[in-house]
Amino acid sequence: MKTKVLLGSLFVALTGATYVSYQLLKSNEVAYVPRLTQEADKFESFEDEKGITVDEDVFRELRAMPNGEVDLSEIVKAKKQVQQRLSKRSSLGLDWQFMGPSNIGGRTRSILVDKDNSNRVYAAAISGGLWISDDAGGSWEPYDDNMDNLIASCIAQAPNGDLYLGTGNTFETYGGTANMPGGGIYKSTDGGETFNKLTSTDPETEGSQWEEINNIVFNPDNSDEVYAGTGSGLYVSTDGGTTWSQTMTLNGSSGCNVYAPSAIHDLEMTADGKLYVGYNGGAYSSETPSDECSFTQISNGLPTSSSRIDLTVCENDPNYVYALMVNSSGQLSGVYKSEDAGSSWSDIDPAPPSTNIDTLFNLFGDNGQGRYDMAIEVFPNDCEKVMIGGVQLYRVANSWARVAENFAFTYGGLYVHSDKHYFEFDPNNPNTLYVGSDGGVGKTTNASADQPTWTDNNRDYGTTQLYGIAFSTDGRLIGGTQDNGSFYIDPSLPGQSATDATELLSGDGFDCEISNIDLLAF
Repeated sequence: MKTKVLLGSLFVALTGATYVSYQLLKSNEVAYVPRLTQEADKFESFEDEKGITVDEDVFRELRAMPNGEVDLSEIVKAKKQVQQRLSKRSSLGLDWQFMGPSNIGGRTRSILVDKDNSNRVYAAAISGGLWISDDAGGSWEPYDDNMDNLIASCIAQAPNGDLYLGTGNTFETYGGTANMPGGGIYKSTDGGETFNKLTSTDPETEGSQWEEINNIVFNPDNSDEVYAGTGSGLYVSTDGGTTWSQTMTLNGSSGCNVYAPSAIHDLEMTADGKLYVGYNGGAYSSETPSDECSFTQISNGLPTSSSRIDLTVCENDPNYVYALMVNSSGQLSGVYKSEDAGSSWSDIDPAPPSTNIDTLFNLFGDNGQGRYDMAIEVFPNDCEKVMIGGVQLYRVANSWARVAENFAFTYGGLYVHSDKHYFEFDPNNPNTLYVGSDGGVGKTTNASADQPTWTDNNRDYGTTQLYGIAFSTDGRLIGGTQDNGSFYIDPSLPGQSATDATELLSGDGFDCEISNIDLLAF
């Protein structure tokens, strides 16, 4: 009886509220018009990395300053102010704990296996910063959750063992949906125990070019000679990062043959000191890269421009160089090979399969995601064999073989998450290969086998990019993620299960809500 009275009261209240609202709208002659319709002529639309059309006004208004603009330099300043106030946070008595997911990873743009210790692996995640494993990717720990910038984009090791961590990721370079400014380059001289920012790369004092670090490589004979591919060109330091100068650009009144003032896509350094640069969709090289005007553009069989280019050089023989290129639609435009150190190029043989030969061949997906996710790496012990990744994953030798599936069961040995960004061979074991993707870290220890066996190496790798979360009154939660679906976590479960996630929906998740009216229905 009480239930019927309550429901009746609610009905009356809602009816009354609806009538009042209607009269107000009628008297003021107001009609609902979606904000996006009202301002349709104010902003253009663009497609995100999944091919979904997104109105730019939504993105802009979510992140804009009071003047309506997205000023990356102001974001950097704001982050610094937050870091300066961190010490005051402790007075609130807040005690944060990791709730998960501890079995799902997030976008990983770079992986490094320590040259002297295969068990020591580093992973640079766009959300979550730098992560370290001391059991060859079996489990992970964050370097420092309070690091002043957690947008880790690349990690590299100098010949003397020093480590350099680059930060920042932008829409313009990799075709994503958000500009996430970095905090420069961080350096470790003690095997990754401590990283300190190179003050010469602080964006707030040294310039916006240090808001995006895409690649870092070294002179193989001089650990203090460091090259950084940034969002604003190529920079070189000859003193271990203390000072920097821009190379591959104009040199006073004399000028250079190559002018590269914007984003560098890729850097590849050979064992004999030759530097290859992927810039503006084309390839460039220099045998004396610290000299500003020493670069020349590579052609002679290699297209001089594309939407994005990725390069790789064979460790055993630097005469073997490969280039992966995508067109303006984000689809494969070609894979090219040089056997004479970049002097001449030809299409890779065999050519990529047509859909008539392989009906499932769709390297960069229906939406053309090549600008966002592409990777190529030549086997260090077999210069005729390469791994190529995008949405799908292929190994190319005498044929194109799809050696992993992005929709297989996670624990079946075939699964590697979609959207591959990076390959890293263990320098001490060429059969071990790590893959960085939107799903975190994948791994195989038999990369040369006809069918490699893959594992999902995301235990405690807390890097999942969450768009939204929701909690129930008893502490259970669901979350919507970037490219990892929507998941459910029940912290009341025992042991490891308390932070493990169960997938509810696949693909991209977003806002989530949990009804607290009837918990039994959840």
